[in-house]
Amino acid sequence: MNYSELSSKKRAGPSWLKFAAASLLAVALAGCGGGSDGAPGAAGPTGPTGPAGPAGPGATPPATVVNLATVSADTWANLTPVGTVQSVVINSPPVVSFKVTDGTNPVVGLTTSQLRFTIAKLVPSANGSPSKWVNYIVGNPDTGAPSRPGTENVATNLVGNADGTYQYTFARDITGPMQTKMTAWFADAANAASVYKKADVMGANGALLDYVPALTHRLVIQLSGSVNSVALKNPINVVYDFIPATGQVVAAADSQREIVATAKCNECHDQIGVTTPHGGRIDTRYCVACHTDQRKAGRTPSTSIAGAFSGSTYVADGQVSGDFTTMIHKVHMGNRLTKANYDYAGVLFNKIVYTQEVTNCTKCHDNSATSSAKTTQGDNWKQAPSIVACGSCHDNVNFATGAGHGGGWPAVDQDCATCHKTSGISDIAIAHAGVNKTPHNLTVPAGLTNFTYDVKTVTVNASNQPVVTFRILKQTPPEATATAVVFDGTASNSLVGFTGNPSFLVAYAAAQDGIATPVDFNNLGRANGQPASVTIGSLLSTLGTPDASGYYTVALTTAAFPAGAKLRTIALQGYYTQVAPAAARHTLSSVKAVSGEDRRAIVEAAKCSNCHEVFEGHGGNRNIGKETVGNTLVCAVCHNPTIVTSGRGMTDAALQAYPFTAANLATLTSWGVDRLAVNGALAFPQVSNNLKDMIHGIHAGKARSTNPFRIARDRTPAAVNLINGADITFVGILNNCQTCHKAGTYSTVPANTLATRDEADNGVFLNGVSRTTADAKAALATTNATDLMTTPFTAACASCHDASLAVTHMKQNGGQILVKRSLVNVGGETCALCHSTGKIADTAVAHTK
Repeated sequence: MNYSELSSKKRAGPSWLKFAAASLLAVALAGCGGGSDGAPGAAGPTGPTGPAGPAGPGATPPATVVNLATVSADTWANLTPVGTVQSVVINSPPVVSFKVTDGTNPVVGLTTSQLRFTIAKLVPSANGSPSKWVNYIVGNPDTGAPSRPGTENVATNLVGNADGTYQYTFARDITGPMQTKMTAWFADAANAASVYKKADVMGANGALLDYVPALTHRLVIQLSGSVNSVALKNPINVVYDFIPATGQVVAAADSQREIVATAKCNECHDQIGVTTPHGGRIDTRYCVACHTDQRKAGRTPSTSIAGAFSGSTYVADGQVSGDFTTMIHKVHMGNRLTKANYDYAGVLFNKIVYTQEVTNCTKCHDNSATSSAKTTQGDNWKQAPSIVACGSCHDNVNFATGAGHGGGWPAVDQDCATCHKTSGISDIAIAHAGVNKTPHNLTVPAGLTNFTYDVKTVTVNASNQPVVTFRILKQTPPEATATAVVFDGTASNSLVGFTGNPSFLVAYAAAQDGIATPVDFNNLGRANGQPASVTIGSLLSTLGTPDASGYYTVALTTAAFPAGAKLRTIALQGYYTQVAPAAARHTLSSVKAVSGEDRRAIVEAAKCSNCHEVFEGHGGNRNIGKETVGNTLVCAVCHNPTIVTSGRGMTDAALQAYPFTAANLATLTSWGVDRLAVNGALAFPQVSNNLKDMIHGIHAGKARSTNPFRIARDRTPAAVNLINGADITFVGILNNCQTCHKAGTYSTVPANTLATRDEADNGVFLNGVSRTTADAKAALATTNATDLMTTPFTAACASCHDASLAVTHMKQNGGQILVKRSLVNVGGETCALCHSTGKIADTAVAHTK
C-alpha cells in the first residue's frame, strides 16, 4: 500500500487548517454586505507553515525465521520447539494443520525426517471394563495388510509454509475405506495362514477400527530427530484431544482417561524417551496411543507351565504385555512377579528391581488436591479396579478359574468393585497401604504408631563427651497430633509396647594423612572408620525427665570425641518394632552437628526420595527421605573415606554354610569366587564404601565400561550382601549430576578432602605369603601405611569413568589410584585447574552435554 497521502510533507498542519477556516468565515460574512457583486476577492497572503505531523508507520520488518536449511548445528540441537495444532479435519484421510515456532519465531523447513503422526480413538468403558485407546494406524494404506499400532510420516503428504505452518494429510482414510481394504485382505485366501487374526486387529465383531466421530480422538505429532546428523536435544510431543463430530477440543480437566502424568515418570526417569525406549516419545499421553491391547496382533500366545514361560511373552497367559497398563505394571513389579521368564521384546521383567515399594500406587497415580502432578482419573487404581490392571501385578491369579484369588473371584470387570471399593470388604487403598508412613503413603494400617526423631542440639562438655538434647514423637492414628515419648521401658526395650532401641551414632573428623582439619568424617581410631553407637536403653538411668516440650538432655559418657576433633556430629537412628500389631516402625534418622561444624551439604535427601520414596539403609535402620531435616545425611557418618567392604573377612565355615540364592550363586561364579575353597572369601572384591565412590559406582552400574562395581559385605550368619553393578541399570540420565546433587556443589572437591581407602592392608594381608580371611578381617580394624588409596577428585570421577583412557588422563594430571597410604599425595591432583567451576572443562557443564 502507498501511504504517501499520510506523509507529513503532504498533509496540512493544524494551524493552516484554523487559518483557512477563519478566512472562509470572513469571506462568507463579507458576502452578506450590500453592494457586493459577489465576485471572489483577491487572494490573501500565504499563511505560516504548520508544524510537522507525526511520522507514519514504517514498513513491517520481516519476521525472524528459524530455517532448517540454513540453521547452525548448535541452534538446531538446542532449539526448544513449540507446536500448536490449528485444526484437524476428518472427511476422508485426516488433515492436520499445525504450527511450529521456537517460542517466538516460526520454524520452517521441517520434513518427515523430523515428524511423525498418529491418531487414536477412546472407546468408553462398558460393563465395568476400563476405557481404552484404539489406534487407527494399524494397516498398510495401499493393501490393507494389518500391522500393530504405529505412526506414519509420508513425505509427499506434508506441506510446509513460510510462516511456520504445516499441513499433513494422513495416508489412511480412517472413515471407512481403510477398514474396507483390511476386511478384503483378511477375506483373501492367500492370507489365511497369516499370523495376524482378524479378531485381534479389527475386533471380534469387526468394528474395532470403525470411525466414530462422536468419540474423543487423540492426535499426536512427534517432533524429534536430526538435521545434518545433529540430534534435537529437546523433542516435543504435541497431543491434541478433540471430538471430530463437533470440533470441540477436549481440555485436560475434561479428559476421560488421564491416569498418569509424565511428570510422575520423570521424577525417576528424568526424561522418558531419553532414558526409556523410543527416543523422542516423551509424553505418556503419546505412549498410550500406541501401547494398546492391539499389540497382541500377529503374536503367538505364550502359556506358562508350572509358573514359568519359555520363549517370547508378547501375550502371556492372555495378558498383552505391550499394552501400556500391563507393560508398565509388570516392569515395575519386576522381580516380585510370581511367574518366571517373562520376555517382552527382550525386556526381561523378572530381572528388573524397582527401587521402592511397588504397592505405593500414588507414586504414579494421583488425583489428590495436593498432588503437583494430579490427573483426572488418577484415583482409578483404587476406585475402578479391573482384571487387566490388577492382574498385571497379581500374576498369580487366574481370573478365568479363580485360582489364586481367595473368597471368590471376579469373572468380569464389573464384579471387582463388589469387594474392592472404598470401605468395602477389601478396600484397595487399605490393602496397598505400606506399614510405614512415607510421602505417598500417609495413612498406615490401623493401630500402627508413627515415630519422628528430633535431635535439637549437640554440645560438648568438659570431658569431650557429646551432650544431646533430643526427643521422639509418636502418633497412632486416628490421633490428630503427635506427642512426645516418655521412656518407660528397660535397657533392652526402652519403650513399653515396643521392642528394640534406637541409638545414637557418634561421628567426627580427626587429623589424618597430613590434613589437620578434614572435611569428611573418618572416625579415626575406630575399626573400619565406623562411629561409636550408644542405645537409648543404655541411657535410661541418666536420662532424667523431659522438659515441657518432651526433650531429654543426656551426656553420652561412653563415646567421647577425641581431643581436637571436628565435624562432631550425632545421628539418632535405628527403629522400634511394635508388639501389637506386629510391625517394624522404620523412621527417618535425625542428624545434628555441634554448632558451626556441619559437614558440607552436596546431596538433597528429597532427590533420593524421587526414586526411593524413603531410602532405607541397612534393614531400615538408617533412613532418609523428603522430610529429612538438616544438611548432613546419616549415610555419610558411616560411609566415609576409611570404610571398605568386608566380604574378604568371611570364615570358610560361614561362607560354605550360607544359603545363597540361585542368583547369588551365579554372581559368585561370574566373580570367580569358589565358596567351597579354603580361604574362598579372599576372592571377593574389596572396594571403598565411601559415600561418593559407592553411590557413583552403584548408579553407574553396567554403564561402567571396564570394571562393574562389586560389593561383598559380611553379615554372616544373618546375611551376605552382594551387589553386582553389571546387573544394575540407572533409570535416569546418568550424567545429570543434579538428579542427586545440589546445584553448584559438585564441580570440584574442597580443600582438605581425604583420600579414599580402596583396600585395607595392615602389612600382612596384601603382602603376606600365607594370607587368610582372618588377616583380611584384621586389616579392616586399623588405618595403615600400606592401605591402598585413591586421591579424592580421582576417586569421584573414576567411580563412573573407569575406561583405561580416562584413568590414564587422571594419572597424568596428578591423580593416584591404588597407591599406598604412605605415598598418597592429595595435593598433587591438578584436576581442578580444568574441571572446577568456570574453568575450561567445568564438571557441571561437561555433564550437561
